[in-house]
Amino acid sequence: MNWHARCRTEGLPRPAFAAHLMSHPPPDKVQDAIRDCVASCQRATEPLTCIAEFVGELRNDPTWSEAEIVQVQTTATRVLARLLRGDD
Repeated sequence: MNWHARCRTEGLPRPAFAAHLMSHPPPDKVQDAIRDCVASCQRATEPLTCIAEFVGELRNDPTWSEAEIVQVQTTATRVLARLLRGDD
């Protein structure tokens, strides 16, 4: 093993941010859920009920953390509010 590889693998602590980065979901997962929620609920007669049902489905999926679900719910609610008010 050359000294470069050894420096990267032996005796050096992992950067503090590495665990933090690994604990976050892939952004696409959350963004895709936000887009799906907004698309579904924008057409609904009761958008808030639609968001609650969408979030309920996420909570039944063990691959979703509470933090991810809250992010989807909060962002989708804000986006829908702006769309329904007609804000650009």
